[in-house]
Amino acid sequence: MSPKDAEKTAFRIPYGNFYYTVMPFCLKNAGATYQRAMTAVFHDMMGKEVEDYVDDLVVKSKTREGHQEVLRRVLERCRLYGLKMNPKKCAFGVSSGKFLGFQVHQRGIDVDPEKTKAINSLAPPRNLKELKSFMGRLSYIRRFIPGLAATMSAFTLLLKKGKPYEWSEKCQEAYKKVQQIITKLPTMKAPISGLPLKLYLVATNTAVGALLAQDDHSGEESPIYYVSRQLRGVEMRYPKTELLCLALVYAAQCLRHYFLAHKLHLIVKSDPVRYLLTRPVLSGRLARWLLQLSEFDITCTTPKAIKGQAVIDMLALFPEVKESTISKEVLGELPEMVAVVTEAGSWTLYFDGSSRSKGGGAGVVLVNPEGQATALSFKLNFPCTNNTAEYEAFITGMSTAREMGVERIKIIGDSNLVLSQLQGNFAMKEPALAPYRTAAERLVRYFKQVVLEHIPGVTNRYVDALATLGSRLSFIEEQPNIAVIKKDTPVVEAMAQEEQLEEDDWRKLVKEKIGKGSDIKELKDYAIIFGELYRRLMGGILTRCIGITEVQEKLQEVHEVTCNLEPIISLYRRMQRKGYYWP
Repeated sequence: MSPKDAEKTAFRIPYGNFYYTVMPFCLKNAGATYQRAMTAVFHDMMGKEVEDYVDDLVVKSKTREGHQEVLRRVLERCRLYGLKMNPKKCAFGVSSGKFLGFQVHQRGIDVDPEKTKAINSLAPPRNLKELKSFMGRLSYIRRFIPGLAATMSAFTLLLKKGKPYEWSEKCQEAYKKVQQIITKLPTMKAPISGLPLKLYLVATNTAVGALLAQDDHSGEESPIYYVSRQLRGVEMRYPKTELLCLALVYAAQCLRHYFLAHKLHLIVKSDPVRYLLTRPVLSGRLARWLLQLSEFDITCTTPKAIKGQAVIDMLALFPEVKESTISKEVLGELPEMVAVVTEAGSWTLYFDGSSRSKGGGAGVVLVNPEGQATALSFKLNFPCTNNTAEYEAFITGMSTAREMGVERIKIIGDSNLVLSQLQGNFAMKEPALAPYRTAAERLVRYFKQVVLEHIPGVTNRYVDALATLGSRLSFIEEQPNIAVIKKDTPVVEAMAQEEQLEEDDWRKLVKEKIGKGSDIKELKDYAIIFGELYRRLMGGILTRCIGITEVQEKLQEVHEVTCNLEPIISLYRRMQRKGYYWP
């Protein structure tokens, strides 16, 4: 071996790998090793004054006056670590330049004109190999192309195995369309730290896409990133609602580093998307998607006007899917009337709650079997949410019916959350609502028969007027006298009672440990709310801890309801879904 080639050679022996001070780039790990070295050298400058990718280095500054000082610091760092540069490949004091195949300047980032010129000069692909080469070139600049997947869907049949390669007129039109698009690609900008991002979603029957944009300090909207992908298999049969959710999840996977560093405003005009993002409990595919999105700060916003050309370009490539936004698969999107047959002699309870910035109101109407109504309105003189006010109205109405000696009652309300949680269809995730559900369940036990019915809010206007303290309405033939009662404390606080636990009850030991503050790691999922012990399960579901006596009662109830069902889910899991927990 020539002595001058020895330092460029690496070799391996049984007890180790050896190489000289200069590492040859032919090794597989040379790039990663070099990148780690550059990161160690410029660790405090990267992302601020220096951008680096392996051996490509850019020193940047916002003003020409401060550029010399930044450049001096970088050269001193290179001298400190013995980093050498090739003068023929260096350029100093330039306002724009090429970096990683892109043109970087003060306005933003553009595609290298030479690359777009090379793609436009290509002839239509004559075989599968040339088609893959063409698609690979486009993939490099895909962040600049709006709706690339929707345009490239015409080539899907040509890529399938066993299919003959036949270049059709549809493929030729798509090819010309791509060449036309890349001649006027938009200028992308880097996101500004501290300002929220905007995400636009679009979907067709063949592809989904998204545009990430941001308004600068002057209010001008600029694009940051386009993402899109084709639908595969069963995804083509997704309804419009799930297609938009799929676009959101795909954008979150591709642009996760942007989503974590900024607040996100989701610009959608489809109500079902906002509904799915705010539903308390979902199952199946939608539940997995919402779990992936739970780590991001996403706020849904209704679009007011199209401000940028980037949004127009993307919408032009994604024609609107002709489908009704009222999805049958979204359970509870539109409330439906439920016909329930009750026994003669049962009472009817209408309830509704309303919250305001300085309190709230609760309206209750009790109708006896003869049709005579008793209307009550309550002023909630304490801060409360709308769901809290709904529970206040429910519990207050049930307490009133119990005092009047009612045994059979039909409860009608427009709060889907309250009724579904009491029926076990929705899980409990808000700690503030947990004691309300516990108090409601205890009240239900005092009645021989309780029927729950959900109705639309527009048909529940009487108690809604009571809850909002509106004008006097006629419930029956003559005007009722409404008594407005002021309440200064929540009903669950007034009904709170310390349960006497036996010595061998497992909840007593947990409560004692929580009171002492010991075993925090073990008891991090437990909480005491108004004297009741709760445990938070996976997914944030809040369940009430119960003792052995109540366990036997609940197991018997669940078994009677589910004994005819297939034993896929154990009774223990069914109990947890109902909102109960025991070890």
